[in-house]
Amino acid sequence: MTRAERRRVLRRERRVTRHAYARAQAAAGDPGDVGSWEPPFATATNYKGYAIHAALLRTGKVLMWGQEGNTGENRTYAWLWDPAKGYGLDAARDVTPADGNGNIPIFCSGMSFLADGRLLVVGGTVARDGDPGYHDWGGLNRAVIFDPETETWSEVPRPAGANGRWYPTQVLLADGRTLVVSGFSDDAPGGIFNDGLELYDPAANSFTLLDDPLQERHTELYPHLTVMPDGKVLLAGPDTDDSAIFDPDDLADPWTDLPEMAISRFGGNAVLLPDGPDGSAKVAAIGGMDNQVPVASAEMIDLDDAAPSWSSFPGLGTPRWNANTVLLPDGSMVAIGGLGNDGRIDQTPDAERAVELYDPVTGAWQTGASQVETRGYHSTALLLPDGRVLSTGDDKNPYASPLGQVPDDTGEIYSPPYLFEGPRPVISSSPEAVRWDVPFAVETSASIDDAVLIAPSAVTHANDMTQRLVPLEKVADHEGGVTLQGPPSANVAPPGWYMLFVLDNGVPSIARWVRLDPAAPDVPVVPPPPDPDDPGPGDPGTVPDSPTGEDSSAPQLEVDYSKRRWLRQLRRGGAMRVRVSVDEDALAVVRLLRKTERIARTRAELSVGTRRLELTPRRRLITWLRRTEHPRLRLSVFATDRADNQTAWSSRLRR
Repeated sequence: MTRAERRRVLRRERRVTRHAYARAQAAAGDPGDVGSWEPPFATATNYKGYAIHAALLRTGKVLMWGQEGNTGENRTYAWLWDPAKGYGLDAARDVTPADGNGNIPIFCSGMSFLADGRLLVVGGTVARDGDPGYHDWGGLNRAVIFDPETETWSEVPRPAGANGRWYPTQVLLADGRTLVVSGFSDDAPGGIFNDGLELYDPAANSFTLLDDPLQERHTELYPHLTVMPDGKVLLAGPDTDDSAIFDPDDLADPWTDLPEMAISRFGGNAVLLPDGPDGSAKVAAIGGMDNQVPVASAEMIDLDDAAPSWSSFPGLGTPRWNANTVLLPDGSMVAIGGLGNDGRIDQTPDAERAVELYDPVTGAWQTGASQVETRGYHSTALLLPDGRVLSTGDDKNPYASPLGQVPDDTGEIYSPPYLFEGPRPVISSSPEAVRWDVPFAVETSASIDDAVLIAPSAVTHANDMTQRLVPLEKVADHEGGVTLQGPPSANVAPPGWYMLFVLDNGVPSIARWVRLDPAAPDVPVVPPPPDPDDPGPGDPGTVPDSPTGEDSSAPQLEVDYSKRRWLRQLRRGGAMRVRVSVDEDALAVVRLLRKTERIARTRAELSVGTRRLELTPRRRLITWLRRTEHPRLRLSVFATDRADNQTAWSSRLRR
């Protein structure tokens, strides 16, 4: 296009987008129920492609890249977008390492974070369908690392005998190494699978090629890999027989077959479902395409079962392939975009523009707000540190383009319903690095119900290779903050940078970045005293002395409730009655939990003696209580005296 033609197209695009956004907003429901989308915006200027790959860096910026637009060149351009500034930092740049080896076409590569926060990228495109000598795509035999601190690329040497990879998957292991699996090789005539395995060791900055035949396993392109609580890796699709366990401690014969999935799920999502502070062995495979037909169904496997197998999981309301499913801080999920009907890449669907929200308490999906643009093939979506979700990319982006593709990529931002449910808690301080299974203090502005660590996303082609949510155990509440317990092991939460969210009444804070590191220094386990004149670091491992010099012993606490009537009271929409006794004046906080999901909470100032408190469940959870025959809940009570001494009581409730 000439400059004048491009201006005319962009003016038309902006006019169409404004009208489409106005229609979507008019059709949307209450943001507290369905969430809300912001208008589309340019993520960068003077770009020649679209965000086929997206990764959230620990600096808060988003790194994106894709292939050259319509020029026919096999080149990759990458750019950064800063959510804090709301616009692209710079024009697209070649992926060119400092050593000057020229542009590296990492379109269709694998991508995952290293423990130090750098992004490892393996493979890419060496040849495209129709190139001389090829009748299918060929994989690039190169690897690069992006450093978010210097915002530069460097190249990693490839091992002797290694082959190219196009559409590979990689996953960070508990010991800090990275496993690389699958993809097309660089052999002509193209479309030849690379079934060998590789391990990248960041300490040596080198790959090891595992070329023993027993280590090879044929998987389809972009397989789903997830580290499990025992340190092994689950292979979960996309094809039916892509169902197995990889053991990094038995490289001579690492694969163990699992029962096959019910259907193929090409272009579907696989999500590690949150399941408490001890880690999750549950993975759900959602949507995708089976026999060239997009599907809405989902299935799940739980490796804690005696004989793990795939079973039914709540399905979407709309068939979707090449959608993206994003874990949210409250443990829910949002499915964004995708293509339905006959799955044609060139169609402009309507139903798929509406997100779907999964509630882990009710176990059901509901339709949410609609975005303006199509986000199907080559789209990406990821969680931002402020709790919103960025959706970008897609081959036909922007919306209804007269040319089908224009030079500037766009993004849209989704605010989930929890951002409309009340004020957000604030993390005023937190440690930069912590060790596993060690308590640490966080200063907050509110009484905190839950806290979670969420790994930053590295997503492409409906495959997020790093997404993980780890609930944290709350050890104690303190004046001005809370003490949290670090994840139990690197199997539950591999080393690296995470977003720390705290939640009050289901509403998340803006995240603080925390690094899980075995060499992390000791940190305070209680927040420092709230003294604005001397906000010192506090004494690690101790509770502050009483400011009046009174006895520092914790209050005695007794709790009682009706063992026969509590469930009936809750199911009727009434209140559960709890009797709390203390031997000194204290603040009592009473919580009813389902795993880490809060059912109800109350707090009260108590005097010496016994007082009856009432727990009223949130309205949307009453339905779950009525449907579940034997709900498993936990009742927790904390009593804190005026000297900040605390006693905790907890009990499981079962019927």
